[in-house]
Amino acid sequence: MMGNTRNKSTDVDTFHNISDAVENTSSVLDVKKGDFKNINIDAEASPKIEREGRIEYFEVVELNGVENSNFSITVASLCDCLGFRKWAVLADSFIFSPDGTPVEIKKEGTPAVQTITGKFPESGKYKILVIADTKYLDQKMGSIHGYLDYTNSASGFSLPLTVHPTGLIQVAWNE
Repeated sequence: MMGNTRNKSTDVDTFHNISDAVENTSSVLDVKKGDFKNINIDAEASPKIEREGRIEYFEVVELNGVENSNFSITVASLCDCLGFRKWAVLADSFIFSPDGTPVEIKKEGTPAVQTITGKFPESGKYKILVIADTKYLDQKMGSIHGYLDYTNSASGFSLPLTVHPTGLIQVAWNE
């Protein structure tokens, strides 16, 4: 699966707070209601932020919000599942209003799939900041289950899905 990636690496220093990161980073794409788009958080192209002593990669997407309308946005980590490699980004998402103020949101779901809900306080262009959270780097965030078929007797297996600093994220603005 391919995702939207920045064309070139960003030539800025590492950001040290979320507000500066959002204000000074252009979006990688626009999301419209009903869309689901893939975003590639990439070590070679994505901007960086320092949080709690960790350097983490992030991306920004934009959407047009209408004053007092509710929103529901799902941010899903897509597994990089080549062979026995099973890892994904642990996404930490934030929404900012057109003037750069954080929007109050409610997050629900699992480490791999979160739904963010809230209400747009005003009409305009909003930014969603998605950070590849590395607080639990290389730790298990879920499992991948499957079956192997040897001589017509299937046997089940499970492999851990672990947190990785880069990867593919899907952003869906739910109807």
